[in-house]
Amino acid sequence: MQNFTVHQDLISTHSEFFAKALRGDWKEAQERTVVLPDDEPEVFRLYLQFLYTGQAALNSVARGGAYVVLSKLYVLAEKLIDETAKTALLAALLKCDGKHDSQGVLHCPGFESIDIIYNGTPDDSAARECVVGLYTKCAAKSSILDLFSSTQRLAHDFLSDLIKSVVNFWPLPQKLEHAERKIKRLQYELQIRKSEDCDSYIEREKKRNRFGLT
Repeated sequence: MQNFTVHQDLISTHSEFFAKALRGDWKEAQERTVVLPDDEPEVFRLYLQFLYTGQAALNSVARGGAYVVLSKLYVLAEKLIDETAKTALLAALLKCDGKHDSQGVLHCPGFESIDIIYNGTPDDSAARECVVGLYTKCAAKSSILDLFSSTQRLAHDFLSDLIKSVVNFWPLPQKLEHAERKIKRLQYELQIRKSEDCDSYIEREKKRNRFGLT
């Protein structure tokens, strides 16, 4: 266990959890000490750094590892009821927009990050919505099978949320409308090719209008 010293006013202002623990007749309020046995000291240290500086220094962490740390920080902020930290950490997660880097590597929060978030947040968590949204964008650029290999074990809730999101991302009526336009264009082109004589510009425009082409 590691001990940390922090200004009470600062942490109580940001964290509703600490604000409640450090007031009234609670043991924590009398001893001015709050024990967090289930939280990693390094993650809490980064949280305190965020309180004092407004940012979490992750420069020395590899990109994939940074998402794991951000996920742990978000879950801690969820536990401590710190809405300011949660908002800032979501913004950091959203910097990943499903793009490939120069080596062709697709950057999204990894499966470890997903498990951390889904095991440490409620169903309506904005962090869950964030990672599902990022992977939905990835799925729009490649196939779901490309994203997940058979060796990956993912949270059932995440897979369920992702499937719903992908289905809603490409609505069926939109797909059908696109297919309909394509068929009409093909029909028009076929009729033009079958014409034995060269139609005038006006005749061609009439055919385009008849097929609903613009």
